[in-house]
Parts: sequence; structure tokens; C-alpha cells
Amino acid sequence: MISVIHGKKTSSIDKLKINEHYKKVIVDLGCGDGKQTYRFAFDHPENFYIGIDANFKGLEEVSRKARKKPVKGGLPNIIFIHGVAESLPQELDSLADEIQINFPWGSLLEGFINLDDDIWKNIRMVAKNGAALKVITTYDDKFEQDFREERSLPELSIKYFEGDFREKLLSYGVKINEVRIITEEEKSEISSPWGKKILSSRDRDVFVLNATIVK
Repeated sequence: MISVIHGKKTSSIDKLKINEHYKKVIVDLGCGDGKQTYRFAFDHPENFYIGIDANFKGLEEVSRKARKKPVKGGLPNIIFIHGVAESLPQELDSLADEIQINFPWGSLLEGFINLDDDIWKNIRMVAKNGAALKVITTYDDKFEQDFREERSLPELSIKYFEGDFREKLLSYGVKINEVRIITEEEKSEISSPWGKKILSSRDRDVFVLNATIVK
């Protein structure tokens, strides 16, 4: 079942009905407080957005706003779901034309970097054949050395992503097309409070990974 967030409440549904007129269905996995997802949906009414996060309370405000009348900020092209990447609802199978993971942290970051089997199988499950995957991620020993060592995370670099990481992702049907460090212009476009907080430590590399998921 899908647990849909409506302010302080949730409702369970067994099927997500998405109007066929939308150009793309975009899943924002680990969407945090959902404000950036909301902004994307506002800026791109041609797409349908699904924000998913394990922190129910963090999505109370934005999920309530999204359900209001359009004149009060409501949007018909967005929904927020309570869930974790390790066990997403099967009802989301093959829905996403695109999956975004922006500044993952905690177990999502650990599972992404260390190739947790459950997380990557769920990412693949949600994707349509040929779906795009875009991940923006960072951590740096100048700021997060204890965090990295506690979770047995490798030091991030282009070389890391283009080595065994790339080869192992192929077993999940994920083909990396590009790994690079984002530009200062791209950093300025980050609107999520969490992303901005991380980027306040300016002397760090932020990596973007673009991939295609084949099923």
C-alpha cells in the first residue's frame, strides 16, 4: 500500500492514478521537507512529481499546501509519500520516467554509495525501462570525517564513481552516462534548505551522477 501524506495525516491507497497528459513522472527520493520538489512541480506543470521521504513530520507543511486550492498554492501535479528507499511500495513499480536523489544523507546516502542491495533494487523497481537517474551528492573529510568513518564510506572522487562502483551498478541495470563536479551556477540553483545548508561549506566538491536504468 502507498501511504500518502496530507498534513498531519496519511491515507493508504492501493493504486496511484496519474493523468496520462503529464509528460513525465518524476520521483524525488529522499525529498526532505519537500520544498524543492514543490518548486519543481510549480515550475513544471507538464510533469507529475512524487516526493518520498522517511521523515513524515518534515512533509506536513508542504503536503498540506499542495492539497489546497490553486489560488492558495495547491498543485494538482504533486503527491508526497511516506516511505523508505529500502522498501518502497510495490504499487510504484515502473512509474518513474526520472528519479532524482538530491543530497542524500543517513541510510539513503550510505546505501547509495555502498551499493545496498535493497535500495538499488527498489530504485530499479520504481523506474520505467530507460528511466533517467540523477543524483547530486557530497561529503568531505574537512566537514564530515567522523560521519564518513562511522558509516564506512569511501572518499568521494570521480575516480571512485568511474571504477568498481560503475561496474557494480550494471548488475542493477544502471548505466552511468556521466559523473562530474557541479558548477557554481548549478550550486546557486539549489533551493532545498538541506542542500543550501550543505553548500554553506563552500570549499567542497559536489558530484552529479547521470545514469539510465534498463529493465
